[in-house]
Amino acid sequence: MSGCFGSSSAAPNPSANDAGAVSGDASVSDAGAGVDAAANDGATAREAGLSDAGGSMGVDATASEGGTTVGAQDAAPGPGACVPTGSMGTARSYFYTGALSSGKVLVAGGGNQSTIAFATAELYDPTTGMFTATGPMSTPRVPSLPNSMVALQDGRMLVAGGDDDNCTALSSAELYDPGAGTWSLTGSMAYQRDNAMAVGLASGQVLVSGGYAASAVECSGVTAAAQVSAELYDPSNGTFAMAGSPLSPRAAGAITLMSNGSALLVDGEDFGNSPFNGTAEVYDPTSDGGTFSAAGMPPGPAGYAFAYALPDGQVLVKTLGAGGVVSLYDPSSNTFTAQSADPAAAGITCGVALSSGDVFVAGGAQAEVYQASTGSWQLLGSMVVGRTVCGAAELPDGNVLVVGGTDTSGASVTSAEVCNPRPAGNDGG
Repeated sequence: MSGCFGSSSAAPNPSANDAGAVSGDASVSDAGAGVDAAANDGATAREAGLSDAGGSMGVDATASEGGTTVGAQDAAPGPGACVPTGSMGTARSYFYTGALSSGKVLVAGGGNQSTIAFATAELYDPTTGMFTATGPMSTPRVPSLPNSMVALQDGRMLVAGGDDDNCTALSSAELYDPGAGTWSLTGSMAYQRDNAMAVGLASGQVLVSGGYAASAVECSGVTAAAQVSAELYDPSNGTFAMAGSPLSPRAAGAITLMSNGSALLVDGEDFGNSPFNGTAEVYDPTSDGGTFSAAGMPPGPAGYAFAYALPDGQVLVKTLGAGGVVSLYDPSSNTFTAQSADPAAAGITCGVALSSGDVFVAGGAQAEVYQASTGSWQLLGSMVVGRTVCGAAELPDGNVLVVGGTDTSGASVTSAEVCNPRPAGNDGG
């Protein structure tokens, strides 16, 4: 799936976009990560189509030159609740989101109804509840999922591939330096990769796998198979080198680093053979270039997927096929086990694995948390704004910033909220 805004279905229409109710929410990424909901075809221009972007959030948002938007968090969210916080200067869907070592959150790129891809970037400061502009990227780009930015071990942030403002797949990559507040181009990949999957490895290298080498399928209307190749980025010299070959063509799938040092890749698109891949594989980085091997089959039906590593070494996988399928991958047996479906999240969600070991997920009008200690889902409150294809990042106090995305009318929004992932009456594990 792509972040291009030329064609798409409307965002899910959850039962509540209850501005009076508060809740936690995260989409995918991851991105995530991760997947994604696009804006309506033929949506109105940004000024007319983003009525929820800022003014209805209970935040006095004022944009100034450079895209700085001021606004303060209404109050610290209570258990299981979300409260409005400052708004971005630009309405964004399908954008990069990442927590910095300083505690701030970087958002960059993405697009909306009037612009295919932005180069602009903003920083959220949890101490003030405000977004401020930071240096722009060298190239406008939009990722397939909001969780595809990778934090390097030295604190810099890497983005690779995506689509540019002509909806053309990119081979270029760039780095954000938090100390300088600037982006700079680094080495390019051997292949253009739209909708690729990226994850940081224990070695400090970054694996970038799959994606489409042509212009985005949703933009061009061209049906093409995803790539069967992967590359490794070495931050010590700023170059990419070919990695071992994946077993299956895969784009817009889920990828996560497991506690054993290997990476799990799950599901995603494969337009060459079928709409979705429906398989999983494991990348082992121990040999030169690394090797891919087959994992057990995930429980179907296939769909866009999100994957979150758990403290016990297993991986929680949420697939969006037929209303949602949840499973646990056990690397010791190389198998998936179906789990009870999450009770609320709808559409292309955003989510984040928390330092507590739990997983926070938001999408549609609801937020929820998977408690690793009990292996069960707990509902949180309603989100301040129902949204999909948003960004999510854990803040230093354990709360979660949920930002941007597409609202229930199909419009990209500037608004953000801070959610408490600890259910009421429960310490969250």
